[in-house]
Amino acid sequence: MRTLKLSLIAAAMLLLGTQGASAQGFYVGAHGGLNWTLDGEFGGVSDLTYDTGFAAGATIGYRWNFNLRTEFEATYRENDLDEFVGVPVVGDVSSWAFMANAFYDFDLGTPVIPYLGGGLGVAVVTFDSAVEEDDTVLAFQLGAGIGYEFTPNLVGSLDFRFFGTDDPEVTSGVDFEY
Repeated sequence: MRTLKLSLIAAAMLLLGTQGASAQGFYVGAHGGLNWTLDGEFGGVSDLTYDTGFAAGATIGYRWNFNLRTEFEATYRENDLDEFVGVPVVGDVSSWAFMANAFYDFDLGTPVIPYLGGGLGVAVVTFDSAVEEDDTVLAFQLGAGIGYEFTPNLVGSLDFRFFGTDDPEVTSGVDFEY
């Protein structure tokens, strides 16, 4: 199962951030890749660690004639829990994020398209260890990347997103950093 997951992640990385290209108008996109979750606090104790996980999602947006893209995004992320206070933990943390994003594409006059942007939205974060609980919280992200225009209607890109949320609350009022 782990080999299948890694193969799917590798295949998804080839499609990272495909989106509509330089043509003004509507576009759709798909993205996928690795998800690194920062170590954080759980119930005020700062020693919860995660394994590397994955992310996959889709976007629908509009590219304006002044190099601005606005879009709606739905992305699923999942990471297995690693350790809490040095003790191995079984379980995972996953989220569905629904974001409104804006990205500015830098027109270099070449097929290479660097971009910067970010977004706001909500995330349904699920903590699954012994008991499965979820919480809906405010989410944000900042991103930067570089795209390559294969055709006027197809761009492949590689990007970095810093995604964060308010602290989700689980287990009768215990919150954790995600």
